[in-house]
Amino acid sequence: MSEDRGSAGGTFVALLLGVVVGAAGGLLLAPHAGRETRRRLRKWVEDVGGDLKEEGLDILEKGKEAVQEKVEAVKEKIEETFRGPSHGRGH
Repeated sequence: MSEDRGSAGGTFVALLLGVVVGAAGGLLLAPHAGRETRRRLRKWVEDVGGDLKEEGLDILEKGKEAVQEKVEAVKEKIEETFRGPSHGRGH
């Protein structure tokens, strides 16, 4: 399951990188004055930067949740191990 999350994250990053490179290239090759191109590029970077920040925070939160789930599972296993077979199973 964690492999699915990693794979999706990698795919998203690759897609995003392609979009960034393509859009930046399009802006730089567009027939506009230098000042206008720089203004458009700056605005586009600000927009994309905000989106990247949101996506990064979302990925970070999902990662924290996954780690917390694993920590809880390990704690339960440790408690079961020290409790032994005669405790907590109704024997």
